[in-house]
Amino acid sequence: MKLAPSVAVVLSMLAVNAIALEANHLRCEYRTNPLGIDAPQPRLSWVLQSDARGQQQTAYQIVVASSEKLQKKDTGDLWDSGVVKDSDTIAIVYHGKPLVTGQPCFWKVKVWDRDGKESGWSKPALWTMGLFKPEDWKAEWIGFDKPRAIELPEAPFGDAKWIWHAADSVPNAPKCHRLFVSEFTLPENIAVDKAELLVAADNNCNFTINSNQAAKVSGWTPAHEVDIRNRIKPGKNDLRVEVEHTDPSPAGLIAKLTVTTTDGRTFTHVTDGTWKSLANPGANWHKRALNPAAWPAARVLGDYGMAPWGKLKAGLILPPPIYVRTAFKLEKKIARATLYATGLGLFDLYLNGERVSDDFFSPGWTDYTKRARYRTYDVTDRVQRGANALGAIVADGWYSGYVGFGHNREHYGKNPRVRAQLNLEFTDGSTAVVATGPQWKAATSALREADFLMGETCDARLEPAGWNTASFNDSKWEAVNTGAEVNPVLQAHPGPAVQAVAEFKAQTITEPKKGAWVLNLGQNFAGVPRLKIKGEPGQKITLRFAERLNPDGTIYTTNLRSARATDTYICRGGGTEIWQPRFTFHGFQYIEISGLTKPPKQDTVVGVALSSATPVAGQFECSDPMLN
Repeated sequence: MKLAPSVAVVLSMLAVNAIALEANHLRCEYRTNPLGIDAPQPRLSWVLQSDARGQQQTAYQIVVASSEKLQKKDTGDLWDSGVVKDSDTIAIVYHGKPLVTGQPCFWKVKVWDRDGKESGWSKPALWTMGLFKPEDWKAEWIGFDKPRAIELPEAPFGDAKWIWHAADSVPNAPKCHRLFVSEFTLPENIAVDKAELLVAADNNCNFTINSNQAAKVSGWTPAHEVDIRNRIKPGKNDLRVEVEHTDPSPAGLIAKLTVTTTDGRTFTHVTDGTWKSLANPGANWHKRALNPAAWPAARVLGDYGMAPWGKLKAGLILPPPIYVRTAFKLEKKIARATLYATGLGLFDLYLNGERVSDDFFSPGWTDYTKRARYRTYDVTDRVQRGANALGAIVADGWYSGYVGFGHNREHYGKNPRVRAQLNLEFTDGSTAVVATGPQWKAATSALREADFLMGETCDARLEPAGWNTASFNDSKWEAVNTGAEVNPVLQAHPGPAVQAVAEFKAQTITEPKKGAWVLNLGQNFAGVPRLKIKGEPGQKITLRFAERLNPDGTIYTTNLRSARATDTYICRGGGTEIWQPRFTFHGFQYIEISGLTKPPKQDTVVGVALSSATPVAGQFECSDPMLN
């Protein structure tokens, strides 16, 4: 069929404007424009795009240049692959000149289609090399250990007794599992204000109340304290404790329950000779029907304070995050400034008064005894001629904080560290390095606690204004500690950082308990709160988190086990204050806020969802709104 002239012209124009084949979405080591990689021969990839059906790549050419100027001239002084007849678009291995520490690599690619037609060059892309040799690191590990020497108070066990299974020999019991059972009866129709359990066991124990786990404890010191308001009830309460004794040695259990009612009455229940014990707990020991009346009474070993355990300590070990800083002067014009940083724990970096990145939880969780990741930041626009300041806040994180079950911390070490190195290149070709070392200064400040499981506490009154700027007087700060407890291999982080990805405001606000408002954010997520408050100096705002509610509308925290999951902000006063924790996170849909002088508004607390910033690769939608 012969087309009309006008139709033929239109089709001809469409054919001219159509994209035959082009390369887009350039990636190095599967990331877009990554900084600080340590693969000596990086892998390059791209995505093909065409308006025509059935297109394919028959060849490609890659150029990698050492500068943007050479890249714009299509000159690959580091590598020019030439025309390679191949359809591969993924993980093309770099085969150019050997790459050195900090090397910037500017690259692009063009392709040939099924008809041998050559595309234009792709949009330019970039990667930079990291510090991939140990000798490239000039920085030292630094920290501040003085504020971490925390003396816990003595455990208030009072009249509680050390007890054990009567049939076992003493003082050394065999390796075994034993079950201890008791009843704790409270008056009916009481309103419980506080309920606390204090427990220690040699070696490990699982304490249940009314068939629900109340505490899981590893080791007998320090004693374990836990809030059991959601476990205890008016009337009879069933107490069962499974104790694991791991080796032939002294064995024992000691516990005290304290319940305070809203009208000021106090009820206690302690381990003593009224408890019963069973040699082998068996399956479902926490909830199956038992007949403890037929069991022998537990043996009373002695009063609290007896040998070999002595007086125990109790409480949470929550050292404050540390602040470290240094000041330096630059007399030359900067061409490029690159900051490399790693940590044993978590860090936030600051340069000239501003946070270097909005990333959370850098450098990420690894087996720190074997390896630690480092991050790379281009800070060329942050460095200035004259006076500069570089600083960091360092918190426990996974390295030395509470992690996992068992109320345990310091899985890898006791003292968190940071290691940071600012590599400077000047326009005259010279270079300089500013690195962590013994000349840095340290202190503690506004952050009083920061822990993944327990939460974060900030006393804004203690924040020294401008601590991360060059003009700050740090003469009263102390010397840092250098060196680390472990010696991991340092490797570039291969993936995206954790970042804020969404925000949720309260859909409903209720007050199930006077002075404690509950905000329903409408969705369960992992993240942190952002508090906006205008308070008086010293006013204490407490935030607690939950994934569901109790029947009375209060927050349900039983599933948190020993995690306190509480954030606290103490106001500076004098105007609107905005605070968002940096070194903790929670899983929640509901927030309980207390300490306010008036009901919260919808924007008083906003939930900030956190996630690894992985690029969105697809989406799902169906007819079910719940799934959507």
